[in-house]
Amino acid sequence: MAEAAADYLHQHVRSELGLEPEQGKRYSWGYPAIPDLDEHSKVFKLLPAEKELGMTLTEAYQLVPEQSTAAIIVHHPQAKYFNIGESRIQQLMKG
Repeated sequence: MAEAAADYLHQHVRSELGLEPEQGKRYSWGYPAIPDLDEHSKVFKLLPAEKELGMTLTEAYQLVPEQSTAAIIVHHPQAKYFNIGESRIQQLMKG
């Protein structure tokens, strides 16, 4: 639910900025672009997440409340997702 809400908000921001519907990307912690959840601690140092939003981090750097999400949003037209190595399909096709 949190990811769906974040995607909806990202679409709304693009619309308000007059950007193309698919322009830009949203990079969230725990996914390939930012795999280390402990990087959430940097967000908490930069933003008043605890004071203003009532959010906290668990010992495993998970966001609380559980329905929370954090992301870096980049609206540059050349922003893209990346992957390292072969896709799962490419790996299976070798067999």
